[in-house]
Amino acid sequence: MNLNRTALAALLLFLLPAFPARAGEHPFWAADRRENFRILLPGGWTVRRHLSQELALRGRSRDGAAYLEVHILREPFSTETEAADGFEEREGFRSLSPVEFWRGTIVSVSGVKGHLRKYRVILEGRPAEASAASFGREGTWFAVLAVVSSGGSDIRAALKGSLRSFSLLKMTAAPGDPIEGRWRWHNGRILTFGRDGTVTPSSLVNSWKRTAPFPQGEPGSYLLSIPGPAGGEEEAVLSPDGRKLFRVSGGERIQIAARLE
Repeated sequence: MNLNRTALAALLLFLLPAFPARAGEHPFWAADRRENFRILLPGGWTVRRHLSQELALRGRSRDGAAYLEVHILREPFSTETEAADGFEEREGFRSLSPVEFWRGTIVSVSGVKGHLRKYRVILEGRPAEASAASFGREGTWFAVLAVVSSGGSDIRAALKGSLRSFSLLKMTAAPGDPIEGRWRWHNGRILTFGRDGTVTPSSLVNSWKRTAPFPQGEPGSYLLSIPGPAGGEEEAVLSPDGRKLFRVSGGERIQIAARLE
């Protein structure tokens, strides 16, 4: 979805109304170099980082009437919508008793498409509203959750700005595994092998893992996790030039995929 910044601002102004900042308190950037993102938070908020493997950041207002969290979704989702569905299943989110009443698509300032949903929730026994935006890049997914008590309407525009400000930092590219990249499977389907064993879509192969480094001059051998009743783990190896993928069965090698440019 392509929205210019003017259209995006109009959309988000429709979603969340105005925040009168306290004198001397300005929004500030909270960055995370480990997960490579940054987000603008309201002035005067407290910030805690890396509360768990999934919860990378939590910002909270002084009075506790609002908070914002950045979650890392370490699953091989295919789309922003699928990531949003997955976040809704998390126990921490379900504990808010969410009732969805709006959904749409936004684009962050950094140009990353995000799927946005709004909910009526329960925060510490009181009615509240929540917005959850899911963003993704290169097999890593982020869910940004903003929650405001129903009486805290003054702070909603600040959280609107936070959702809009979420951006991914430039990363120094680390050497990838030779299997990473796009492959045309023997049945014509296109699969993307990503970092940390992810595969999208995962209907043909759930995941991959290396079993031996560079045996006999080859880039590597792997175990592929195949879904379904007849699935399991299959051994596979790359050709020396890294452009073909073979299944190893009974001592024979059968080509199952070719690398795309």
